[in-house]
Amino acid sequence: MGAVLCFLADNQRVWYISVDRDANENKKFFVGIYYPGKQIHFEIGIEPVNPVLNFGRMQSCETALVFLAETEAGADIYRVDSNSGIVRVYSDVLDFWLLGGVPVLLKKKNEQYVLMHNEEELPLFMDDEPGFSMLAGQRMLYVTDGKAVEIYDTVTSKYVYRYTGTATPVEPEDYNCLIEFRQLVNGKGVRGGRVFYKVFCDGKEEGRTLTAFSESYISYQLMLEPSRMHTIILERWELDKNNDRYRRANNIHQPGVISLYIPDKRVVKLRVLFNGREFEFHRKILMNP
Repeated sequence: MGAVLCFLADNQRVWYISVDRDANENKKFFVGIYYPGKQIHFEIGIEPVNPVLNFGRMQSCETALVFLAETEAGADIYRVDSNSGIVRVYSDVLDFWLLGGVPVLLKKKNEQYVLMHNEEELPLFMDDEPGFSMLAGQRMLYVTDGKAVEIYDTVTSKYVYRYTGTATPVEPEDYNCLIEFRQLVNGKGVRGGRVFYKVFCDGKEEGRTLTAFSESYISYQLMLEPSRMHTIILERWELDKNNDRYRRANNIHQPGVISLYIPDKRVVKLRVLFNGREFEFHRKILMNP
Protein backbone atom coordinates (compact mmCIF):
# COMPACT_ATOMS: atom_id res chain seq x y z
CA MET A 1 0.00 0.00 0.00
CA GLY A 2 1.29 3.43 -0.92
CA ALA A 3 0.50 6.72 0.76
CA VAL A 4 -3.22 7.10 1.50
CA LEU A 5 -4.59 10.32 -0.02
CA CYS A 6 -8.19 10.12 1.18
CA PHE A 7 -10.64 7.60 2.64
CA LEU A 8 -14.32 6.96 3.30
CA ALA A 9 -15.68 4.80 6.15
CA ASP A 10 -18.74 2.81 5.10
CA ASN A 11 -20.57 -0.16 6.69
CA GLN A 12 -17.70 -1.58 8.74
CA ARG A 13 -15.21 -1.10 5.93
CA VAL A 14 -12.96 1.67 4.74
CA TRP A 15 -12.54 2.70 1.11
CA TYR A 16 -9.33 4.56 0.34
CA ILE A 17 -7.35 6.04 -2.53
CA SER A 18 -3.59 5.63 -2.36
CA VAL A 19 -0.64 6.61 -4.52
CA ASP A 20 2.66 4.91 -5.16
CA ARG A 21 5.51 5.52 -7.58
CA ASP A 22 7.17 3.12 -9.98
CA ALA A 23 10.88 2.93 -10.75
CA ASN A 24 10.57 5.92 -13.07
CA GLU A 25 8.83 8.00 -10.39
CA ASN A 26 5.52 7.84 -12.25
CA LYS A 27 2.47 8.02 -10.01
CA LYS A 28 0.25 4.95 -9.74
CA PHE A 29 -3.15 5.26 -8.06
CA PHE A 30 -5.09 2.52 -6.29
CA VAL A 31 -8.58 2.18 -4.86
CA GLY A 32 -8.66 -0.18 -1.91
CA ILE A 33 -11.03 -1.62 0.68
CA TYR A 34 -9.95 -2.42 4.23
CA TYR A 35 -12.05 -4.25 6.83
CA PRO A 36 -10.78 -3.21 10.29
CA GLY A 37 -10.07 -6.16 12.56
CA LYS A 38 -10.49 -8.78 9.82
CA GLN A 39 -7.10 -8.52 8.11
CA ILE A 40 -8.94 -8.35 4.78
CA HIS A 41 -8.02 -5.76 2.20
CA PHE A 42 -7.51 -5.56 -1.55
CA GLU A 43 -6.68 -2.90 -4.13
CA ILE A 44 -7.64 -2.08 -7.72
CA GLY A 45 -5.24 -0.09 -9.90
CA ILE A 46 -6.51 3.12 -11.50
CA GLU A 47 -5.11 4.69 -14.66
CA PRO A 48 -6.29 8.32 -14.75
CA VAL A 49 -7.46 9.55 -18.16
CA ASN A 50 -6.14 13.02 -17.23
CA PRO A 51 -3.45 14.09 -14.74
CA VAL A 52 -5.02 14.35 -11.28
CA LEU A 53 -4.50 17.49 -9.22
CA ASN A 54 -6.65 16.53 -6.25
CA PHE A 55 -9.49 14.25 -5.17
CA GLY A 56 -12.89 15.61 -4.21
CA ARG A 57 -16.24 14.11 -3.27
CA MET A 58 -16.30 10.36 -2.46
CA GLN A 59 -19.49 8.30 -2.16
CA SER A 60 -20.09 4.56 -2.02
CA CYS A 61 -22.77 1.93 -2.41
CA GLU A 62 -22.68 -1.79 -1.61
CA THR A 63 -20.28 -2.75 -4.38
CA ALA A 64 -18.73 0.45 -5.73
CA LEU A 65 -16.86 3.61 -4.88
CA VAL A 66 -17.44 6.76 -6.90
CA PHE A 67 -15.09 9.71 -6.57
CA LEU A 68 -14.25 13.01 -8.24
CA ALA A 69 -10.74 13.66 -9.54
CA GLU A 70 -9.90 17.30 -10.16
CA THR A 71 -7.89 18.05 -13.32
CA GLU A 72 -6.58 21.15 -15.08
CA ALA A 73 -9.56 21.02 -17.47
CA GLY A 74 -12.17 20.46 -14.73
CA ALA A 75 -12.91 17.07 -13.22
CA ASP A 76 -13.45 13.40 -14.05
CA ILE A 77 -15.67 10.96 -12.16
CA TYR A 78 -14.53 7.38 -11.53
CA ARG A 79 -16.80 4.48 -10.58
CA VAL A 80 -14.84 1.49 -9.28
CA ASP A 81 -16.74 -1.81 -8.91
CA SER A 82 -15.24 -3.94 -6.13
CA ASN A 83 -16.82 -7.17 -7.44
CA SER A 84 -15.79 -7.00 -11.09
CA GLY A 85 -12.86 -4.60 -10.85
CA ILE A 86 -14.37 -2.58 -13.70
CA VAL A 87 -13.53 1.11 -13.67
CA ARG A 88 -15.85 3.50 -15.50
CA VAL A 89 -14.88 7.10 -16.16
CA TYR A 90 -17.16 10.09 -16.77
CA SER A 91 -15.13 12.96 -18.21
CA ASP A 92 -15.57 16.74 -18.03
CA VAL A 93 -17.91 16.63 -15.03
CA LEU A 94 -18.51 19.42 -12.51
CA ASP A 95 -19.95 17.35 -9.66
CA PHE A 96 -21.86 14.13 -8.94
CA TRP A 97 -24.19 12.48 -6.46
CA LEU A 98 -24.44 8.69 -6.13
CA LEU A 99 -28.02 7.44 -6.35
CA GLY A 100 -28.94 3.75 -6.55
CA GLY A 101 -25.36 2.88 -7.42
CA VAL A 102 -25.37 5.22 -10.43
CA PRO A 103 -23.81 8.72 -10.35
CA VAL A 104 -26.04 11.65 -11.21
CA LEU A 105 -23.82 14.13 -13.03
CA LEU A 106 -23.56 17.88 -13.43
CA LYS A 107 -21.95 18.99 -16.70
CA LYS A 108 -21.72 22.00 -18.96
CA LYS A 109 -22.99 21.47 -22.50
CA ASN A 110 -23.37 24.14 -25.16
CA GLU A 111 -22.82 26.93 -22.65
CA GLN A 112 -25.55 25.62 -20.33
CA TYR A 113 -25.33 23.59 -17.13
CA VAL A 114 -27.22 20.28 -17.21
CA LEU A 115 -28.07 17.49 -14.79
CA MET A 116 -27.65 14.00 -16.29
CA HIS A 117 -29.36 10.93 -14.83
CA ASN A 118 -30.33 7.62 -16.47
CA GLU A 119 -29.67 9.05 -19.96
CA GLU A 120 -32.00 11.98 -19.20
CA GLU A 121 -30.76 15.57 -19.40
CA LEU A 122 -32.33 18.35 -17.39
CA PRO A 123 -31.11 21.91 -18.04
CA LEU A 124 -30.18 24.03 -15.03
CA PHE A 125 -31.00 27.73 -14.88
CA MET A 126 -27.84 28.73 -13.03
CA ASP A 127 -25.58 31.72 -13.67
CA ASP A 128 -22.48 30.33 -11.96
CA GLU A 129 -20.96 26.86 -11.75
CA PRO A 130 -23.33 24.63 -9.72
CA GLY A 131 -22.77 21.74 -7.34
CA PHE A 132 -24.92 19.26 -5.43
CA SER A 133 -25.76 20.21 -1.86
CA MET A 134 -28.04 17.43 -0.59
CA LEU A 135 -30.43 14.57 -1.33
CA ALA A 136 -33.85 14.48 0.36
CA GLY A 137 -36.17 11.47 0.54
CA GLN A 138 -33.83 9.42 -1.66
CA ARG A 139 -35.15 11.24 -4.72
CA MET A 140 -35.04 15.05 -4.44
CA LEU A 141 -31.65 16.46 -5.42
CA TYR A 142 -30.71 20.00 -4.41
CA VAL A 143 -28.36 21.91 -6.71
CA THR A 144 -26.91 25.34 -5.96
CA ASP A 145 -24.54 27.87 -7.49
CA GLY A 146 -24.29 29.79 -4.22
CA LYS A 147 -27.04 32.22 -5.19
CA ALA A 148 -30.00 30.04 -6.15
CA VAL A 149 -31.17 26.52 -5.29
CA GLU A 150 -32.96 24.24 -7.77
CA ILE A 151 -34.69 21.01 -6.76
CA TYR A 152 -35.06 18.06 -9.15
CA ASP A 153 -37.12 14.91 -8.76
CA THR A 154 -34.86 12.07 -9.92
CA VAL A 155 -37.79 9.61 -10.10
CA THR A 156 -39.88 11.64 -12.56
CA SER A 157 -36.86 13.43 -14.09
CA LYS A 158 -38.59 16.76 -13.62
CA TYR A 159 -37.76 20.17 -12.24
CA VAL A 160 -39.67 20.73 -8.97
CA TYR A 161 -38.81 24.12 -7.48
CA ARG A 162 -36.35 27.00 -7.43
CA TYR A 163 -35.68 29.61 -4.79
CA THR A 164 -33.18 32.37 -4.19
CA GLY A 165 -33.15 34.39 -0.98
CA THR A 166 -36.74 35.47 -0.35
CA ALA A 167 -37.74 35.60 -4.04
CA THR A 168 -40.32 33.18 -5.45
CA PRO A 169 -40.83 32.02 -9.04
CA VAL A 170 -43.34 33.75 -11.30
CA GLU A 171 -46.15 31.36 -12.23
CA PRO A 172 -47.36 31.43 -15.85
CA GLU A 173 -50.67 33.02 -16.81
CA ASP A 174 -50.67 34.01 -20.49
CA TYR A 175 -47.22 32.66 -21.34
CA ASN A 176 -44.45 30.47 -19.94
CA CYS A 177 -41.68 31.50 -22.36
CA LEU A 178 -40.49 35.06 -22.84
CA ILE A 179 -37.94 35.70 -25.59
CA GLU A 180 -36.16 39.05 -25.44
CA PHE A 181 -33.94 40.34 -28.27
CA ARG A 182 -31.44 43.18 -28.20
CA GLN A 183 -28.40 44.29 -30.18
CA LEU A 184 -25.44 45.36 -28.05
CA VAL A 185 -21.99 46.56 -29.02
CA ASN A 186 -19.39 46.61 -26.22
CA GLY A 187 -22.21 46.07 -23.77
CA LYS A 188 -24.19 49.09 -24.94
CA GLY A 189 -27.21 49.52 -27.14
CA VAL A 190 -26.13 51.14 -30.42
CA ARG A 191 -28.55 52.65 -32.91
CA GLY A 192 -28.94 50.30 -35.87
CA GLY A 193 -31.52 49.58 -38.49
CA ARG A 194 -35.08 48.42 -38.01
CA VAL A 195 -35.54 44.68 -37.48
CA PHE A 196 -38.03 42.03 -36.44
CA TYR A 197 -37.72 38.35 -35.60
CA LYS A 198 -39.78 35.38 -36.73
CA VAL A 199 -40.30 32.65 -34.15
CA PHE A 200 -40.66 28.95 -34.91
CA CYS A 201 -41.23 26.23 -32.30
CA ASP A 202 -41.05 22.47 -32.91
CA GLY A 203 -41.35 22.93 -36.66
CA LYS A 204 -44.30 25.35 -36.53
CA GLU A 205 -44.21 29.10 -37.19
CA GLU A 206 -45.56 30.84 -34.09
CA GLY A 207 -45.45 34.43 -35.34
CA ARG A 208 -43.15 37.43 -35.35
CA THR A 209 -42.13 40.25 -33.07
CA LEU A 210 -43.04 43.86 -33.55
CA THR A 211 -40.67 45.90 -35.72
CA ALA A 212 -38.24 48.13 -33.83
CA PHE A 213 -34.73 49.55 -33.93
CA SER A 214 -32.23 46.77 -33.26
CA GLU A 215 -30.90 48.30 -30.02
CA SER A 216 -34.41 48.31 -28.52
CA TYR A 217 -35.77 45.58 -26.29
CA ILE A 218 -37.87 43.40 -28.59
CA SER A 219 -39.87 40.61 -26.99
CA TYR A 220 -42.12 37.71 -27.90
CA GLN A 221 -44.28 35.54 -25.63
CA LEU A 222 -45.14 31.86 -26.02
CA MET A 223 -47.22 29.33 -24.11
CA LEU A 224 -45.42 26.01 -24.57
CA GLU A 225 -46.05 22.51 -23.28
CA PRO A 226 -44.25 22.28 -19.91
CA SER A 227 -41.87 19.61 -18.59
CA ARG A 228 -40.22 19.00 -21.95
CA MET A 229 -37.58 20.26 -24.35
CA HIS A 230 -38.56 22.45 -27.29
CA THR A 231 -36.69 23.30 -30.47
CA ILE A 232 -36.78 27.05 -31.09
CA ILE A 233 -35.71 28.60 -34.39
CA LEU A 234 -35.36 32.39 -34.57
CA GLU A 235 -35.02 34.36 -37.81
CA ARG A 236 -33.74 37.91 -37.98
CA TRP A 237 -35.24 40.18 -40.67
CA GLU A 238 -33.68 43.57 -41.46
CA LEU A 239 -34.89 46.63 -43.32
CA ASP A 240 -33.25 47.05 -46.71
CA LYS A 241 -33.27 50.85 -47.00
CA ASN A 242 -32.42 50.80 -50.69
CA ASN A 243 -35.53 48.81 -51.58
CA ASP A 244 -37.65 49.88 -48.59
CA ARG A 245 -38.50 46.27 -47.75
CA TYR A 246 -37.52 43.71 -45.13
CA ARG A 247 -35.16 40.88 -46.04
CA ARG A 248 -34.04 37.84 -44.12
CA ALA A 249 -30.54 38.48 -42.74
CA ASN A 250 -27.61 36.42 -43.98
CA ASN A 251 -27.20 33.02 -42.34
CA ILE A 252 -24.08 34.18 -40.46
CA HIS A 253 -26.28 36.80 -38.77
CA GLN A 254 -29.03 34.38 -37.74
CA PRO A 255 -29.54 33.13 -34.15
CA GLY A 256 -30.06 29.59 -35.40
CA VAL A 257 -31.57 26.70 -33.42
CA ILE A 258 -31.97 26.71 -29.63
CA SER A 259 -33.04 23.82 -27.41
CA LEU A 260 -35.13 25.14 -24.53
CA TYR A 261 -36.55 23.26 -21.55
CA ILE A 262 -39.78 24.61 -20.01
CA PRO A 263 -40.35 23.53 -16.39
CA ASP A 264 -43.88 23.01 -15.10
CA LYS A 265 -45.53 26.09 -13.54
CA ARG A 266 -42.55 28.33 -14.33
CA VAL A 267 -41.76 31.10 -16.82
CA VAL A 268 -38.48 30.85 -18.73
CA LYS A 269 -36.85 33.99 -20.08
CA LEU A 270 -34.57 33.50 -23.08
CA ARG A 271 -32.42 36.58 -23.67
CA VAL A 272 -30.93 36.79 -27.18
CA LEU A 273 -28.07 39.27 -27.55
CA PHE A 274 -26.45 40.22 -30.87
CA ASN A 275 -23.14 42.12 -31.06
CA GLY A 276 -23.20 42.61 -34.81
CA ARG A 277 -21.19 39.44 -35.47
CA GLU A 278 -22.63 36.65 -33.35
CA PHE A 279 -25.41 35.80 -30.91
CA GLU A 280 -25.28 34.71 -27.30
CA PHE A 281 -28.11 33.25 -25.26
CA HIS A 282 -29.02 33.51 -21.58
CA ARG A 283 -31.72 31.36 -19.96
CA LYS A 284 -33.27 32.08 -16.57
CA ILE A 285 -36.39 31.43 -14.50
CA LEU A 286 -38.42 34.59 -13.93
CA MET A 287 -38.64 35.41 -10.25
CA ASN A 288 -40.85 37.73 -8.23
CA PRO A 289 -38.84 40.43 -6.45
